[in-house]
Amino acid sequence: MPTSMQSGPHVDITDQEIDSAIAACGGDPREAIRALLVGQAWLQHDIEAARRGSCAGFSRIAADRKRPS
Repeated sequence: MPTSMQSGPHVDITDQEIDSAIAACGGDPREAIRALLVGQAWLQHDIEAARRGSCAGFSRIAADRKRPS
């Protein structure tokens, strides 16, 4: 197992959940992996968009506080 996975949060995924993911993709394990990777990419995109939005918001608030009243 890669080190990055070992240091992350512990998540219990059952064999039944894995079988369900494969079944949802017509029984094709490669398609199940593809679907999970696409889902992960969307989540990473959403996280990056949220980070960019929060940084911009924080910058505006900090700038407003520095302005004299």
